[in-house]
Amino acid sequence: MRSTTLLAAVLTTALLWISCDRIPDNPNHRRPDDPDHISRDEDSPSAKRDTTVYTLGIEYPDSYDWQRDTAYGNVSCRIIVFADQRRILEVNAGPGTIFRADPDMHRIWDGHLYSDFSDGRQTIFSMDGKEIFRYDGNEMICGFMVHDGAVHTLGQSRSGKGFSYRIDGELIFADNRGSLVGDPYSTPVETGTMYLDQGMVCFGYRTEEGGQARWYTVRDGKAEAVDCGVKLSDIFDLRYVDGTLHVSGTSAAYGGRAVHVCDGRVYTSWKDPVRATSFCHIVPSAGNIYLYEGHIRNDGTSESSLWKDGGGSVVTYGTDYAGFWISDGRYAYITRNGGRFLGTVRSGEGYWWFKDQLMLMSHQCVRYDEGVLLIAATPVRKDLSPILWKNGRSLALTLHGYLAGIWLSHKEQPAED
Repeated sequence: MRSTTLLAAVLTTALLWISCDRIPDNPNHRRPDDPDHISRDEDSPSAKRDTTVYTLGIEYPDSYDWQRDTAYGNVSCRIIVFADQRRILEVNAGPGTIFRADPDMHRIWDGHLYSDFSDGRQTIFSMDGKEIFRYDGNEMICGFMVHDGAVHTLGQSRSGKGFSYRIDGELIFADNRGSLVGDPYSTPVETGTMYLDQGMVCFGYRTEEGGQARWYTVRDGKAEAVDCGVKLSDIFDLRYVDGTLHVSGTSAAYGGRAVHVCDGRVYTSWKDPVRATSFCHIVPSAGNIYLYEGHIRNDGTSESSLWKDGGGSVVTYGTDYAGFWISDGRYAYITRNGGRFLGTVRSGEGYWWFKDQLMLMSHQCVRYDEGVLLIAATPVRKDLSPILWKNGRSLALTLHGYLAGIWLSHKEQPAED
């Protein structure tokens, strides 16, 4: 699709209270310790910047029931970008274009919409509705960032084996047998399975060699085998933090429980053998190492937990979490109501319960930044508009469709004389 429209007009939307109440502590969840929730100092240097909230929406014709979506993949729609409450970009999507409604094929960086599309032979990237590069291979994008003015992508072959790391579409590193470490759809990091450490672009991957699993890290296109000094049966995450490698995985030597290994030190999480770990993300924040862990219990139920001090102490856990988000040594979580809808929200700034049935349509619909929790939520009721929720207040966004993600862009303000 080549037609894009930048809207000069400012769309007016009203600030309203979402049907949401602040409530007391839920005894079914452990409360965060007060020191973990540091009020933002408005006089601090980090507060001297302007922040723009970009929200991604998928909009359908007024006559189309997008919730039933009986014409999935065969109906025309539009990709909408909001800057705060203003529509700033519209891109036609659907049949006959290189754009689709799938939220995982779009991301916003510094106010620009980056989209990918695979036609079965090639992977095509565009910015703000215009193609910027393409390359051979049918890939699912698992990592993305714009660094030093260039577009960095990490794509896993849709066949399941093989991946490539590219800069502006040019191949930097690839392994046709490898699988990327980490789940880009559950990670709380907006760059997916790719990240920066000491100015270098990093990621991890796994191969099978002679029936033996081997793991590698890559920094600025150079691979290195992982040897953390502990025999691991599986690895969930590999992450350099200030040049030091942190590894999360499971080990038979520790009863199959999740472990975090760093500099020869080993931290274990649960001592309870009824939990099997399904994922364990390493999240550095404000000089601490947090572990966001998912479990499957023997009775088939799932639960999540958040640890700090590299796994040395549990922060909170429960059976109905939709996810955890961590920023500047603070964290927030969202629970589910009935397994599908938003239930409660907890951050250092408050504790709320949603009355209306609201949905998160992708893993990109929540951000937590300097004590501000933002949620791009879509109501089940068709007579209600999607909302941008911010620490208990919300802004209705006029859209016949759903919100698919939220991103922040910071611009430093000039220092005062």
